Amino acid sequence: MCGIAGFYNPDKGVDRRAAHAAAVAMHEAMPHRGPDSADVWQDPECGIVLAHRRLSIVDLSAAGAQPMSSSSGRYVVTYNGEIYNFQNLRENLIALGHSFKGHSDTEVFLAAVEQWGFDKAIDKINGMFAIVLWDRNTRTLHFARDRFGKKPLYIGWAGKSLIFASELKAFHKHPDFKAEVNRDVAASYMRFGYVCAPHCIFKNVWQLPAASKMSINIDVFQSGEDVSRRFETYWSLKDKVIEAQKNPVQGNDEAIMRQFEDLLLTATKNRMMSDVPLGSFLSGGIDSSLVTAMMQKNSSKPIKSFSIGFEDGAYDESKAAAKIAAHLGCDHQSFTVTSQEAQNVIPLLPDMFDEPFADQSQIPTYLLSKMAKSHVTVALTGDGGDEIMGGYQRHTHIPPLWNKVSWIPPVIRRTAGTLVMNIPQDMLDHARPSYPQFGRRLHRMAQAVMQKDEREIYTAMIEVWPKRESVVLGESDLATPLDDPSRWPSD
Repeated sequence: MCGIAGFYNPDKGVDRRAAHAAAVAMHEAMPHRGPDSADVWQDPECGIVLAHRRLSIVDLSAAGAQPMSSSSGRYVVTYNGEIYNFQNLRENLIALGHSFKGHSDTEVFLAAVEQWGFDKAIDKINGMFAIVLWDRNTRTLHFARDRFGKKPLYIGWAGKSLIFASELKAFHKHPDFKAEVNRDVAASYMRFGYVCAPHCIFKNVWQLPAASKMSINIDVFQSGEDVSRRFETYWSLKDKVIEAQKNPVQGNDEAIMRQFEDLLLTATKNRMMSDVPLGSFLSGGIDSSLVTAMMQKNSSKPIKSFSIGFEDGAYDESKAAAKIAAHLGCDHQSFTVTSQEAQNVIPLLPDMFDEPFADQSQIPTYLLSKMAKSHVTVALTGDGGDEIMGGYQRHTHIPPLWNKVSWIPPVIRRTAGTLVMNIPQDMLDHARPSYPQFGRRLHRMAQAVMQKDEREIYTAMIEVWPKRESVVLGESDLATPLDDPSRWPSD
């Protein structure tokens, strides 16, 4: 990954040395995102400052360094991510008369913007990205985030300056930024266990949502405005599903599975584009095993795979991962985490995550990444596989559950659910020691049967802390796509 940062100060007569120093401080707050190099670019005619930290993956030479200017000098970009189809785009652009100094995807993106404009260039690129592009001719700042939001991008205010970065820790280095917690967002965090885009834990800061873009002409926008109102979606999953329904895949089950495998192979091959050592995180689950299998099928030599194990056998998947690795022929390494090693990570978490984050996987993920870093620079994972492959069971379990309990009078369901909820989870765990997290699962089930319909059951099953008002006093409900269908991406 790389790190991007920057700001626009609307004041005339900006102290350029102070602005440069602020940008340096911002990118120096994220050395882990780009240990290979860093630089700052300033517009000589206005208060635009762009910064970049580089992790070199494709084109390790200085020709791939950022911030980068387009061949005409009109556009300047700071960008984090990878454009998987940049080679095809490069060939098309060469045919249209463009030439290139290096072989980075950044240079290809800038040429695409020169050729087709920002909006069409974003539609053409396939990849994971957070992009900030400055158009010096129209005095417009463009922002874009990839279709599934893999790369982060925060945008907000530091006094009168519009600031942006990959991580919030960079915001804290701007001299005018005031970190004031948004209590409504804090309550939403207590509800879901993470902060939902476009919101941010701090006031006057937003996350650019997945598949979204924003363009701001610096001569007409107002300092301090709610920039989230300018966010636009440029790609819709809903539209893609409707399109697929109108043009279903033809053939029998075997032909459809073969076509699906071909798509997975191609998608995985695209993500293996790298000029540095590459590996995979292998947990032994379906998602990471599938990705590793596709990687091995695309490789002429053993893929380096890594897994992490636990002393508690109920949670340890390392043995399953080792079997998968042996079957695939990977160069596999495993690391067993002790309880003390896991505890040692806890004090480090506030420096890793700029916003509250309640997923327990953050500890083993850090330890696994630390282990793999001594062997590879890039690793593919199975993250997102449950969403694509239907791995979350609540969507299929809720209708049958509701059919079984809906006939029971609500007062009886609520009473029975309350009785179960009053039994401590650890006591329930001791009653069924061979069933991992039995108490937690039973509490979830009890909470579900107390609801009045299927929609409320779904909400109850994904909420971490339903009574958030008991810990964040004076909070107001924050609209989310879960509660408000009008917020679902549509265009």
